[in-house]
Amino acid sequence: MLAFLDSGIGGLTVARSLQAICPAADILYLADRANAPYGTKSEGELLPLLSHSIRALLDRGADRVVLACITASCLYRRLPEDLSARVIPILPFVAERIAEEKGHIGMIATEATVRSTALSSELSRLGVHRPIEKAAAQSLVALAEAGRFRAEDNGVRRALTDAIAPLVLRGVDTLVLGCTHFPYFEEAIRSLYGGLKILSPARIGAEALVKILPRELLSGEGRLRYLVSVRGGRGRT
Repeated sequence: MLAFLDSGIGGLTVARSLQAICPAADILYLADRANAPYGTKSEGELLPLLSHSIRALLDRGADRVVLACITASCLYRRLPEDLSARVIPILPFVAERIAEEKGHIGMIATEATVRSTALSSELSRLGVHRPIEKAAAQSLVALAEAGRFRAEDNGVRRALTDAIAPLVLRGVDTLVLGCTHFPYFEEAIRSLYGGLKILSPARIGAEALVKILPRELLSGEGRLRYLVSVRGGRGRT
């Protein structure tokens, strides 16, 4: 069984993109709302939370756990070895896609991802050494969780403009959505900044997973089971 882990609805962008390519894939999805958001936490705070959630999914029968959260993926190499062997992080897929690009690249992400050096490290492993313009857009996570995605929403427009406009002024022409919550805003971004090329972790992640996962993990009944953590335990919807 294939499991996905995120703090909320962000990883669903990857899960649903995967099911669009492989409709038979069965997915167990955990939204760790009890510990959301991940993007404002320190590495010391987040690592034990991730380890606990990954073990819970493995205990439920997961063969592989997709870290469908780029902030969580930044800590992949610091997970205990017995867990990392069963985990698939999204960040390396994004790094591989960035390595193929020739433009001036910028990235909007959570506060923790912007602080992290994990992306630079992944690019270095690929032999790529290039500057990535970064901007924190933490407020977009809460907006996504509230179902507010449209450019006509003043809060959405302000959050996008605050993060993206400075990147555009610095010459960015290719924008990496450095959080799996951010593909929900792709239409709004295109309406505000139509000239930008957008790299979405939902598409990148889904296409990469199809290539690397064994066929038996993509062949089922096309079910998506959704778990939500609550303080003091876990619930299911």
